[in-house]
Amino acid sequence: MDNIKSAGASINECRSHKAPLRVRQVRLTGAALNWMSRLAPARRVINFTRVAPGFRFLYRMALGYQRSYRTLEEAEAAVSAYAQHGHQNPANADLHLTLNKRARPSDYAALFHLQRLLPNIRSIFDLGGNVGNLYYCYSEFFPEKDLIWTVHDLPENVARGRALAQRRGADRLSFADTWREASGVDLLLISGALHYLKQPLAGMLATLETLPRYILINRTPVTNGPSFAAVQDSGPFRVACLVRNRQALLKDLEGAGYRLLDTWHAAELALQIPGDHDHTVPFYSGFLLEHNPASAATQSGQEIRAED
Repeated sequence: MDNIKSAGASINECRSHKAPLRVRQVRLTGAALNWMSRLAPARRVINFTRVAPGFRFLYRMALGYQRSYRTLEEAEAAVSAYAQHGHQNPANADLHLTLNKRARPSDYAALFHLQRLLPNIRSIFDLGGNVGNLYYCYSEFFPEKDLIWTVHDLPENVARGRALAQRRGADRLSFADTWREASGVDLLLISGALHYLKQPLAGMLATLETLPRYILINRTPVTNGPSFAAVQDSGPFRVACLVRNRQALLKDLEGAGYRLLDTWHAAELALQIPGDHDHTVPFYSGFLLEHNPASAATQSGQEIRAED
């Protein structure tokens, strides 16, 4: 499942030539189905095979982990034998550092808003920020801005990030061991990470003592249909992800007291499930939201009245 278009070459460089035979078979099957799906007669045959009781089992066996799932837990179970440590694989940090050596097309909407908001923000909490790759990329655009940039990720990535920051002398970059350290920051940045979170973002925000003023979400797959899970194949490792319903995501954040300021497409990114057009995301998305205390108070009041 190729989820990065323009960065395909970078990913291919990271792919291991020693991939297990089963993984290579799954990739070849997916590539063949993607090619066949371009033809209308072939699409009809694929759609029939995908749902017909007599063929569905064989179809799923051939596709392996490259299909849609109802829940994130199902996707994680399906790929567990082939994950190769998933996000904890050292190749994950190498891949993201490579991809973020320079700004990608989807970065420019985020950079536009960051530049506009800079007078109002002094702290950024980078959730799922890996080893700080976005800090190294974005700080090139704001070299004189005295920002406190904090990254929170898996313990393995935090340890690697701290070591890398020390080697590079990145004294404005720090790493948080807990999510609660996001309390009271000016801007919560979630770039390429929302779809890996098991908990709804609104629920996570509810655990913070003070909510971030702004939330900038970038490079995340969303759908207008029911939420579903999938597996991303990033070469030497594979990870499960959750594709959330766009309207439900924004409604939950509105209930948490946030209003949508802008949304955009990350057009160089896509999530493609071979032979399954209904669960293919043609482009990723980005959102900028601002906390509106009055909205949160109104929502709270409505809940109290409902309980009464």
